[in-house]
Amino acid sequence: MSIVLINCSKNREQINYVIFSGTVENPISDSLQLINKNYKPIKTIYLSADNSFKDTLFIPSGYYFLGDWNSTKQLYLVHSFNLVTKIVYHEKEATLSFKGIGANENNYLYQKKEFDTNFKNYRDYTSLNEEDFLKFIIPLQN
Repeated sequence: MSIVLINCSKNREQINYVIFSGTVENPISDSLQLINKNYKPIKTIYLSADNSFKDTLFIPSGYYFLGDWNSTKQLYLVHSFNLVTKIVYHEKEATLSFKGIGANENNYLYQKKEFDTNFKNYRDYTSLNEEDFLKFIIPLQN
């Protein structure tokens, strides 16, 4: 009697990079900086003639900042993300939106930061009655 063993598992290649692409409206520079959590620039991403960019980032998964020295926004990048962002500059401040793999995490992070910024004086709102509090909070949730 003979026994044949077949290994059906494939050696899957580990993905150790992030694909990061997008567009920039009203850019204030020809490039964006990817900055690590210690505020050290680790990658310059150059914009093409149509203000788009695409880069493969071989970086550890984690939190980063994107922008220039006037305005930076936090990103969460994990290996296998294929993240597409739209950056719109209004004077020197930027707004971001995300699509693709990793969009949910980054949209949450961005919206939470915006909420926290608008709600930083929360003690002022704890004394409001319910009606006035809801007038304030509902626009922040959209």
